[in-house]
Amino acid sequence: MAIPTSKDIKYWLFLAVFVIITVAFLRLLLPFVAPLILSAIIVSIFTPVYYFFNRWLPQSVASFICCVLICVIIFIPFVIIITILANQALTLYSNAVGSEFMRNIIAEVDGNWVVAKVNQILGRFDIGITISGEQIHAFLASLSQRFGTFLYGQATNVTSNFIRLVINFCFMLLISFYL
Repeated sequence: MAIPTSKDIKYWLFLAVFVIITVAFLRLLLPFVAPLILSAIIVSIFTPVYYFFNRWLPQSVASFICCVLICVIIFIPFVIIITILANQALTLYSNAVGSEFMRNIIAEVDGNWVVAKVNQILGRFDIGITISGEQIHAFLASLSQRFGTFLYGQATNVTSNFIRLVINFCFMLLISFYL
């Protein structure tokens, strides 16, 4: 086996440092990949619209019209969908906790012969588990509460991120105007 020379050591050390720096740089850019792709898609969609308005209007007015169109076509429906999603999550929770549908489920489970047979079989094993309408109601209420809370939390997060996006978008327009 040959003894590595200083040239070989320098080569492998350079290669190792280069790989480490490349991986660190890619990890640094990872959060910006999705916004860059989305902005490239939006630009590719709205470039013909900009050129259409730029034929008859100055560049600044055409740019402003395109920004307003982007807000109206993309951002406002997004906010409306998130608001509807949050309202549906609240409705889901309120319906699951105290509704006629749940009372019907409790009555159906308590009077069902299949549930009685399952409870009889479970009683033979002496493990203390029985199935009742109240247990199913409690489980479904808990499940709907968790699901509704999750949806509401996600809607809140998306809405707050969207508001930050709009504020940053306005700052970007303001800065671009004065540069």
